[in-house]
Amino acid sequence: MGWPVDKVIYLLKWTICWNSEDTLVNTLYISGIMVTLLALNLYPYKVKILSMAAPACLLFLMLRNKHEAKQDNQQVTKRFNFLVGTSETTRPLSFKQGFALDDDSWNEWLAGLIDGDGSLILSKSGYPSCEITMSLQDEHALAIIKQKLGGSIKVRSGAKALRYRLHNKKGMLELINRINGKIRHTSRVKQLEHMCSNLNIRIIYPLAITKNNGWFSGFFDADGTITYSIKNNQPQLTISVTNKLLVDVIAFRDIFGGNVYFDKGQNGYYKWSIQSKDDIELFKSYLLIYPSYSNKKKRLFLIGWYYELKALKAHSALPGSCLAKAWIKFNNKWNNRG
Repeated sequence: MGWPVDKVIYLLKWTICWNSEDTLVNTLYISGIMVTLLALNLYPYKVKILSMAAPACLLFLMLRNKHEAKQDNQQVTKRFNFLVGTSETTRPLSFKQGFALDDDSWNEWLAGLIDGDGSLILSKSGYPSCEITMSLQDEHALAIIKQKLGGSIKVRSGAKALRYRLHNKKGMLELINRINGKIRHTSRVKQLEHMCSNLNIRIIYPLAITKNNGWFSGFFDADGTITYSIKNNQPQLTISVTNKLLVDVIAFRDIFGGNVYFDKGQNGYYKWSIQSKDDIELFKSYLLIYPSYSNKKKRLFLIGWYYELKALKAHSALPGSCLAKAWIKFNNKWNNRG
């Protein structure tokens, strides 16, 4: 399809938050403003033609895709939905350009989360259940699981944590069907073996993992951290994942680089970490395809701002200066204070 229709189609691949209830015109405005400003300088006559042709192009696209448009559908499944309910502000719909939203990738994320923060429990009476414990700030991740599989979410007594629990047989059968062949953690594989044996389900063992797998995102949501510290008067950003066994974290190093070392604290654990900007950008690009659903995603969105302020030496700026105020504002965002 030729110009300018192809340009309009490109802009329509971007969506906006459902809660904003913006119109198609605003969607195009938000998605294309930078492209338009650039084009005004480089190809003013083409921008003029595009603006004249846009109404006809939009009418053509809406008629062609009328059968696909469902105003109340908040799942990112149609190519030209104008309002899509997502937690991100803007993003492209296609797999190559944005998030891997297929169900299998979500199942991989779920398996990774259970490997890190979950348990597959078989009672003495033979009743199966699944429990996942996360911090209070991660309620959104557990709510997504509850929406898909059922179950309950409750605050753990005396702890600043939430517990998701699924124990009805129908829900557990669906859960096992989703994660069978995707569970990798040493302890969790044994739990799955017992559960599958009890339910007469053939267990599937996972294949060698690659970077095209949502498991890393789920395990990072469970056992990962994003933090920075000041060393030699310079901020140092670190992304890490910890676990008791080396075999359960070594895949992060093999895929994303960095180092793994043993920490004797807390009865001993292995920690994978990355600190170089290249390694962090590589891992961040992975999470743009297989997104984090935990509260950690807030800091992921701030990484670009962190590097901008670091380059300007905002951390050591004079108190009261604009740079110092920008650094304070960044830290408030970083620590969820506004």
